[in-house]
Amino acid sequence: MYSITSIKAEVYTAAESAPTTTSLVFLGFGGREFRLDTASDGDFTGPVNTVFILGGPGANVLNPQRNDPTRPQITTRDLERPVYLRLGPAGAAPEWVLEYAKVTAYGPSNEPLATWNTPALRDNTEPKTRKIWLGDPYGLIYYLTRDAGSPTPTPTPEPPEPQSA
Repeated sequence: MYSITSIKAEVYTAAESAPTTTSLVFLGFGGREFRLDTASDGDFTGPVNTVFILGGPGANVLNPQRNDPTRPQITTRDLERPVYLRLGPAGAAPEWVLEYAKVTAYGPSNEPLATWNTPALRDNTEPKTRKIWLGDPYGLIYYLTRDAGSPTPTPTPEPPEPQSA
């Protein structure tokens, strides 16, 4: 079993998004949620590709001590749980258009342990036509898919349970 020391979330916001969504965006990972928000005002102003780093010395999200996969520690055992993006609608521009996302989990030596993305939204056409609107009228969560080529770390065997006499 490996510890997850940092997470990189690359989030592509489509041009159709409200000028600047006033909503909050969260990453569900390892059984908990992390707020995706940096000091920049344009994290989800389309079109934009924003990279969020959670944990480790390169963390760029606000409140990094609370948005840290090592507090409490997420491990490779937790990677079986769903990975998703969730919109928390708020304010005058509560909708958001997701064009693509990729999430990578890193281990203690900064090696990538697993990746997830949005294969249904992959689109090489111009203009891009595969996007998803998130908002109260249509849904708030989009689940990512673990990459087929994503390495599956070999878990460390658990110690045997003590036998009662």
